[in-house]
Amino acid sequence: MTTLPVGYFQINLQFTGSAAPAGAEVVFGSKNDALLDVATVANLIQTNWDTNLKSKTNSLLTLDRIRVKAGPQATGVFIERAVGVAGTQVSAPVSPQVSMMLVKNSLTGGRHGRGRTFWPGLPEAHVDPSGLIGSVDIAAYNTAFAAFLAQLNTDQLPMVILHNDGAVAPTIVTSWQVSSKVATQRDRLRRR
Repeated sequence: MTTLPVGYFQINLQFTGSAAPAGAEVVFGSKNDALLDVATVANLIQTNWDTNLKSKTNSLLTLDRIRVKAGPQATGVFIERAVGVAGTQVSAPVSPQVSMMLVKNSLTGGRHGRGRTFWPGLPEAHVDPSGLIGSVDIAAYNTAFAAFLAQLNTDQLPMVILHNDGAVAPTIVTSWQVSSKVATQRDRLRRR
């Protein structure tokens, strides 16, 4: 379980829709450089998603809620903001257990200096039979995700990699890039 220190947020983008019948979540950490409250952060994240990632989110996915949790893990406040806005990328998605993988890079070497994010609803048309995403599509996604990351920095909420070891401070993410090969995640199709 990741630790969430004082001065940091854990942000969950919670998706619903037929492209993710059991739901899907994109989770990342942010540093609270501007000493913002959770409601303000939720508003900024929604605006950033609307501006930079809504067009790269499948229309069969709805950003249902944004959850912002402030550190410390045990006692920090949180908010769950209802959104209910669908993506605008119109294309048949890959199966729900397949996703696009984004790699979080930092200036720190080793295991603490990298992370990953799984993004649901990748269009089937963007993936070839060997599971590779086309280079033109990768470039377009990388542009959108870089813009999202840049806006986090502008909002003084730089993305961080949260760690399981409470003795290791969260690591600032310097780039967020799409992997050329699609990814699967165990238990993505949960039993009900």
